[in-house]
Formats: sequence, structure tokens, C-alpha cells
Amino acid sequence: MLVIELLLDGISFGLMLSLLGVGITLIFGLGEILNLAHGEFVVICTILALIFMSGGMDVFLSIVLSLVITGLIGVAFERLLLFPVYRERGEVRILMGIFMTYGLSLAIHSYLVNTFPKVHFSVRLPYRELIIGGLSVRPSTLLAAIIATSALILLGLFLKRTYVGKAVRTVAQNEVGAQLCGVNPANLRTLIFALGTAMAGLAGILYGLIATVTATLGLDFTTFAIIVAIAGGVRSVYGAIVSGIILGIVHAFSSFFFGASLSLVIFLIAVILIVLARPEGVLGEKS
Repeated sequence: MLVIELLLDGISFGLMLSLLGVGITLIFGLGEILNLAHGEFVVICTILALIFMSGGMDVFLSIVLSLVITGLIGVAFERLLLFPVYRERGEVRILMGIFMTYGLSLAIHSYLVNTFPKVHFSVRLPYRELIIGGLSVRPSTLLAAIIATSALILLGLFLKRTYVGKAVRTVAQNEVGAQLCGVNPANLRTLIFALGTAMAGLAGILYGLIATVTATLGLDFTTFAIIVAIAGGVRSVYGAIVSGIILGIVHAFSSFFFGASLSLVIFLIAVILIVLARPEGVLGEKS
């Protein structure tokens, strides 16, 4: 029973990691921008939700509104700061993107830490545990897993079934060819940046169900997002989902048996082993 309970905890945490990793993957796959400010959008979203809830707004409405605003902030950043970056190609674009997003990360982090030093975001459900078939399951863990799974399924349907989703995949594979077919890559990059930052915000909200988000955690979330994206293959959305779940399970078991300090070491070792064994991502072919 203990193994199953740890497995459920790991899958739930892993799905949150998948949301983070997918955001990085989408943004990099479409625009070759490694968003080093990704984790700060997590914190922004949770702080917005906390402000709305503190003002008496309904919890669900507060979360939805905070996700929308986070996505719009992402749009503003992408349009204002990344526009000159997209003029470049190849390594120059990647390096400029790193420089711009890292600078933004430092600016946002400094502002949030100094403005909201005592903010702690968490959502506590009225029921502490559920007994299902002899298993002790925390409602927060179950709810986080259900919401994250639903969001990832909707994303998959969006990318596979809609015209916009197919256009996104086309631009990711061949931007010039997509332009010849009448697709506007600039608008798609903006849309995906908004979607990626909103998904990061959702990951933060779900993390608040099982732990506490503070203004200082932006860099931690960014690190987790990049690790998951790399293990998944950088440009593979489904690879990021699978790698997130695998690493979430590793984190849950290692934290329980070895403690928080060693669990991070084991987590990083697992990432290294995945990259060595599958350099093209967990779903890619061996080199």
C-alpha cells in the first residue's frame, strides 16, 4: 500500500512538473527561446490568485482570472522584449533569448521578493485524506493530478485537432514553409508564449494544493522546468510529459526513503541517466 501511495504522490507531482516542462518545450520549439523567467510566471500567478482571494473573490474565479492575467503578462513581455530577438536566427537568437529572459527573471524576482516577502500561497481542502480501497489518498493530491491531466489532454487535443494547433506544429518543423502556406509565425509565437506562461501559472496553483509557494521559488521552478524539458527531448511535448511523470515518481520515492537533501541528488542523477541513455529524449531513439 505504501508503494502505491508513493506512486500516486509521485505521479501527481510529476504531472505538475510536466506542465512546467511543456511550457518551456512549446516556447523553445516554436521560437527557439529558452525562457529563463518561466518560474517567475509561476510565482506571479500564485500571488495574483492570493490577492484576488484575499479580496473576497471566489476561489475558482480567482484562479481563472490569475491564469488569464499571467498569460497576458507573458504576451506583453513577448511582444515588447523578444521582438528584436526573433529577427535573428540560430545560435544568435538562442543566446539573445537567454540574455533577455535571464534579465527579466532577475528583475521580476527582485521585485517580487522585495514587494511580497511574506506572501505564502497554499490552497487547503476541507478533507485531509480519503480512504479508497484501503489506500490513504490526500484529496489535494488527487485533485492536482486530475486538473493537470485534464489540462495536458486538452493541450494534446489542441495541438492535434485544431487548425491553430496544426499550424503550431508546422511552424515548429519548418517556419519558412509555414509562411509560404500563409501562416503567421509571429502571432503563433505570441499565442504559445501566453499558453506556456499560463500553464506555468497553473503548475504553481496546483503546487499550492500540496505545498506552499513563496516569492523566492521562481528560480527553483525554472530549474525544474528546464530539467524536465531536456530529459523529454527539448522539442517534444509528449516527451516532457513522460519525463515529468518519471522524475516526479523518482522524487516521491527518494524523498520518502532518503530525505529531502539526498532526494535532490538522486533526482539529478536520474536526469543524467535519462539523458545519457536517451540523448534525444525519453521518447526519442537512441543515438
